[in-house]
Amino acid sequence: MGAVETAPAAAREKALAWRRHVRKVECGLAGGPGSEGVIRPQYDPERHTLAEREQAKAEELTALGFGRVSRTTVQRMRPAYRKQGLWGLLNHRTTRASSPTGRAITAVREALRRRRGRSKSTINGLFPLINQILEDRHGPGTVPTPSQATL
Repeated sequence: MGAVETAPAAAREKALAWRRHVRKVECGLAGGPGSEGVIRPQYDPERHTLAEREQAKAEELTALGFGRVSRTTVQRMRPAYRKQGLWGLLNHRTTRASSPTGRAITAVREALRRRRGRSKSTINGLFPLINQILEDRHGPGTVPTPSQATL
C-alpha cells in the first residue's frame, strides 16, 4: 500500500474497487478465494468460462458508472493486479509528477494571458514575468525559465 498512498484518494478508491471486481471475475468472490459470501451466478467459475465472466463484469461496471468498460479492459486489469497488486490497478495518469517543461509552459501561458491587450509586449518583456510566475508557484530556482530560443 505504500506507493499507492501517494495517489489521490479518488484514484485509490477506484483501484480498491477494481480489486474487488477482478477477484470476483477470477474466483467468484469479491474477497478472493476462501472468503465469505455467495457467488453470484454470472461469476460462478463452475458455470461460466473466464471469457463469459469477464464480459459480465464489463457490462456490470459500465452499468455502475465506471465509464464504458470493455471485456478487454477487464482482461488487462487481471494480469496487472496479479503482477503489481493494487499499484497495477491505479490510473497512473494520477500518479505522474508534472515535468518542469509542463510547468514552464503553464507559466508562459499565464504571462501571455496577463499581457493580453498591452501594445508593447515583447518576448524580452515576458521573461521577468515568466520567471516571477515560476518562482511564486514553485519556489526560486526550482523550474528553469525557458530560453529565448525556446520561446
